[in-house]
This record gives sequence, structure tokens and C-alpha cells, in this order.
Amino acid sequence: QITAANSDAALAFQNIEDAQTTINGLRARPEIDAAHLCLNDEKPFVSLFRNRQPTALDFNLVPTEGHRITNDKLILKRRIYFRQDPVGWIIIEANLQKEIARSHAVLQIAAMALIILVGVALLLAARLQRLVSNPISQLAATATHITKHKDYSVRVLKESPDEIGALVRAFNQMLTEIEQQHRDIIENQHQLQLALSAAQMGSWEWEVRTNRVTWSVENDHLFGPAPEALTIEAFASRLHEEDMDRALATFR
Repeated sequence: QITAANSDAALAFQNIEDAQTTINGLRARPEIDAAHLCLNDEKPFVSLFRNRQPTALDFNLVPTEGHRITNDKLILKRRIYFRQDPVGWIIIEANLQKEIARSHAVLQIAAMALIILVGVALLLAARLQRLVSNPISQLAATATHITKHKDYSVRVLKESPDEIGALVRAFNQMLTEIEQQHRDIIENQHQLQLALSAAQMGSWEWEVRTNRVTWSVENDHLFGPAPEALTIEAFASRLHEEDMDRALATFR
């Protein structure tokens, strides 16, 4: 717009020297490869070329008026008026290398920022995994050990002041109570064993669904060694013959 306004009189009076001086002022713009001042017939009146030999203007690439972008080039065409009368045109060919380089730089910065964000996300994920997954894994490993070895004395050592830590503390407290109950059961079984031995008695149990009888070793001296598969009928057959029918009827 400034160049067009400064060259309107030169085009109106077809003053080549003034027109060339005006258009040469565009050399200060490094992105402009070529510029043309044309008369109304759209033929170049004066031209400016940067770093290339003067070539004929390819009007196939020039828009009717306005601008067009082709590949890495911007072509601009505007009407020039002198006292509201059209006296010619200004056509500018500008390269977009700087803009393309700037776009590449922006993309590179965005890619680097994305890589950094992904790295930070991975670090946070690893940190969260250590905070969450590791205590859960320890809980699972401890539970597996207890199930396999019946060892209720183990504890999950790592605790934290968050919800996972509360879960670990509750799990350890549960193990403490189970361990105490297990000790009580063992002690009661031991006392029962001593009582049965002192009284020369034994205990037995009948699983009704499978019709399987098991007894303690103290019964061996009363009934003889028990076979692997002992039914209630086989057990009753070892009673005194006067008691067998009454015992079976009571069982049924």
C-alpha cells in the first residue's frame, strides 16, 4: 500500500525513473524476491529482482487481484489509483522461507515440549507405581506366603501415611489377630490331646455327605488301626455287637 501510494504519480505520468526509485525501496525487505509496477495493460513498467536474472512475469500465477500462495511463494496484486483514477498495478513476489523456517522451529519446540511432557509423565507414573503397586504387590506376596506355608508371623514392612499405608496396617493387624487365634487353637488342641491321653479316650468325626469317618490316634488301641476309607457302617461294625444296631439307628 505504501509503495503503491508513492508510485501513483510516476505511473500516471509514466515517469520510469521515479517509478524505479520508488520500487527499489522494497530492497529493504529481504523476503521480497521481485516486484513490478505495471500500467493498466498489466505489462511490467519497472521491475525489481533480487538474486536472480530478470525473467518474464508468469501471469498464470498472478491472481486477478488480491493474493495467491503457491508452494513457498506469495504473490500479491493490488490496483494503484491516482486521484481516484486507476493508473496501474503493483505485483509483489515474496518467498515464505522465513515463515516456513519459523513454522519448523515452532514444530520442533512443540515436539521437544511433548517429549519432555511424556518423560515427566513416565517419571510420575513410575513414582506412582512405586507408591501404589509395590505395597499392593507386597500384600499379595505376603498373602501367598501365608496361604502356602501357614506362617502367620510374617508382616508387610513398608507403610506410608496414605490410604495404602492404612490398608497395610489393617492387614498387619489382621495377621496379628489370626496368629493369636492360631496359637490359641494349637494350645487348645494340645490340651485336648493331653486330656484324651490321660483318660485313654479318643475322638472321631463323621462327614455325613461323604459318609467318611476319621478318628484320633487314641482310638487305635480301642478299635484297631483305621483303614484309609472308613464308613459309618464300618465304624459301627467295630462296636460291641449289642450296641451296633442301636448306634447305627441313632446315627441315622
